[in-house]
Amino acid sequence: MSKKIKLTDDSRFFIDEYKQLIGKTIKGIAVSQNLDFQDIGLEFMDGTVAWVQCDPEGNGPGFLAIDNAKE
Repeated sequence: MSKKIKLTDDSRFFIDEYKQLIGKTIKGIAVSQNLDFQDIGLEFMDGTVAWVQCDPEGNGPGFLAIDNAKE
């Protein structure tokens, strides 16, 4: 049984944004052609790219923490 969590407005924003990826299949890793730094992202089979950024404004690369999901 899971505990109900009260979401902040920030969390709701990100959940709505990330919901776009549900059901998509990862095809590979995308790398931008930016001259200052290279953004890294996940490329999906339908052409969608989810860029890993440090904030919503895209001010540089960030970090994606991968967790071992267990049901």
